[in-house]
Formats: sequence, C-alpha cells, structure tokens
Amino acid sequence: MPLICVVIFIAVMAVRPAPAAELSRKMFGSWCGQWGYQFPYSDVDDEPMYWWRIEDVEGCGNRGGVRVRKRGYDYYRFGPQGSCKLTAIKFRRHGKASDADLFVPANGQGEITEEAKVEAKAGQPPSDVYTIRATCKARGKTWNESYDIQTGNNWLKLSPPPASRHE
Repeated sequence: MPLICVVIFIAVMAVRPAPAAELSRKMFGSWCGQWGYQFPYSDVDDEPMYWWRIEDVEGCGNRGGVRVRKRGYDYYRFGPQGSCKLTAIKFRRHGKASDADLFVPANGQGEITEEAKVEAKAGQPPSDVYTIRATCKARGKTWNESYDIQTGNNWLKLSPPPASRHE
C-alpha cells in the first residue's frame, strides 16, 4: 500500500505546473530616468531604457521615474502618471559577468571611462533577466507593455524582448 501512495504522489507532482517566476527583490523600489548623455543610444526606438536607483521616485522631477513593486510598477513625473499590473513574469536567463558592461553610464562628457567599467564589474553581479508583461492604465486609457528587465550597478534596464524588436 505505501508504494502505491509514493507512485501517486510522484505522478501528481509531475503534472503540477511549475511555480510562477518572481522578480528579483533588487528590482523593487524607486528608479529615476537617466540623463540623455549617460546611455545615448537608449533614446532610440527599440533600445533599452535605463533608470538609476533613488530613495524616493518623487525626487526624479523632469526625468520621470518608475517605482517597481512585486505585482507591478508605477510611472511618475511630477506625481503619479500611470500604473501597470504585471500579467506575466518569465525567467529568460541567468545574469552573466559580461552583462556588467551594459550598466556603465557615460560621464558628463559622454565618455565611458575605464574606472567606471572596473567599478561596475567590482560590484554585485547583474541580476537574472526576466521578461515581463503588464497591463497599464492612466487617465482612462489602457495599454499593454512587454520588457526584458535586469538590474546591475544600481541601474534598472528595461528593453523590448527579442521577439518584439525590429529585425
């Protein structure tokens, strides 16, 4: 009789769906939009958007900001501008040491220094990458968003997932 129970338990566990992915806690909190010179290519369509960590998103002012929560995120620019509820979180891949190069901003002269590269690689390694989908609402309008999300060097990077990029 006990052997039958073990077989049934194993069969039930085999058909049970995998647990839903959750964002890394490193992603939670307030983030301000970058200055244009820091990641200049990110102003182009289909390129990543970068946000730097800040204590309170209300301090982002004209650059705007985002507050990431466990179940969604909110956009701010001189106050709340929109709210997004996560509808899907999918693990894409583990973070790699080479990802650290993606989180090195340019200085005020538009240059990425060797010191900045070394500092970024000396800190905590970049997080894993997740693909998120969300339904957003603001001022009576609703839309959907989808991003790959990753953190590193006190920056949050949101990029269009590969399937949505123009080839």
